[in-house]
Amino acid sequence: MKTIEFKRLIEVDTSDITLLMNHKLVRKQMPLLTNIIFNEKTCEKFIDIKESLWIKHGYGPWAFVIDGRFAGWGGLQSENGEADLAMVLHPDFWGIGKTLYKEIIRRAFMR
Repeated sequence: MKTIEFKRLIEVDTSDITLLMNHKLVRKQMPLLTNIIFNEKTCEKFIDIKESLWIKHGYGPWAFVIDGRFAGWGGLQSENGEADLAMVLHPDFWGIGKTLYKEIIRRAFMR
């Protein structure tokens, strides 16, 4: 059984996020990254934007840490006034998305 932790993006090393967002297979799945150089400065701005979602809406994306390794990020984000579910995983963790999805939904509708 894998240990899965949901953390805020500000709690993980920016170098892990930068590596993920520059991974060739991940970039292939994210057309919004096509013309973006995702470096340390870009990463800090990215984290600030994602953190502001938590402040403004009370929800936002998490960092997924699986067995102590940063696996990716995702969660609910406000998109044009609606909650959008995003998930970006390192290819080493492709296949665990359904488990993460179920936990995101569970957390979203906890009472």
